[in-house]
Amino acid sequence: GSLLINGDFLHGQTLHPCDFSHIILPNGKTLGETIRTCQTASDIAETISSPLHHVIQILAPDIIILECEHLRQEREQLVPLVQKVLCENFRYTSDMLPEIIITCCKFRHSHRGLAMRLREMWVDQILLRES
Repeated sequence: GSLLINGDFLHGQTLHPCDFSHIILPNGKTLGETIRTCQTASDIAETISSPLHHVIQILAPDIIILECEHLRQEREQLVPLVQKVLCENFRYTSDMLPEIIITCCKFRHSHRGLAMRLREMWVDQILLRES
């Protein structure tokens, strides 16, 4: 996944957009490993809600872009489910949440092809909205 704060990507050590999949969960597994074991979109929403809550509280991003190759056909359901879980579990209202985008693009390959173009398109859209 990737994180935008005030229109800029938050970069990890490799200068790629931050990779949420490496977050270590209380069970000792990474977020990426845990998501791969999820069977439904609801499972994914529950799994990512706590890490997203911490990111929202600490960094106050404008937009969170998550890549999720797993359960590709259920991806459309994920954003509303994630928003619902965040509101129920952490007492957010919908206007308190950053924009959440879920994509199948792999940002770790963002220097190649379509993922790069999609990332540039999203950044352009964000900059246009702010101007």
